[in-house]
Amino acid sequence: MCVERRGGPPDLQTAFERFVVGKLHGRLLDDQKDEEAKLGNFPDFGCFRDLVLIEMKHLESDQNERVNDTYKNKVLPGEEPMFYGTRRVDFDKLSNGEEIRSAILNKLTQTIETQLRKANRQFAEYRARNPRKNLLSICLLLNSQID
Repeated sequence: MCVERRGGPPDLQTAFERFVVGKLHGRLLDDQKDEEAKLGNFPDFGCFRDLVLIEMKHLESDQNERVNDTYKNKVLPGEEPMFYGTRRVDFDKLSNGEEIRSAILNKLTQTIETQLRKANRQFAEYRARNPRKNLLSICLLLNSQID
């Protein structure tokens, strides 16, 4: 299931933290950061006696520069429209629009894949130190900045 939200509360991270701690009765593993960090990586939250581990990743950094670089490298010089301010690109009007769209999507996908790899590393290291049966790991990607 994918739920997309645009905008949201001013501090999405704090709102989610309050939800996990208040509604799910989870504990913030960062509260024991000094102890946990000595042992290795760890997720953000433990819920239900640490049977459910939650890692919260934030997609905060602006991807416009990466998208613009990819776009400029792929668009044919004669087809590049002149822009002033923000833009929405109509890829259908470009002869290689699908190629450009695919390149941009691949660039943005790399950002998400990197975050998922980091989360998997955190879960694996924590599980190695705290083995449990029937453990569930959840990586939540919070997007408060990127369209």
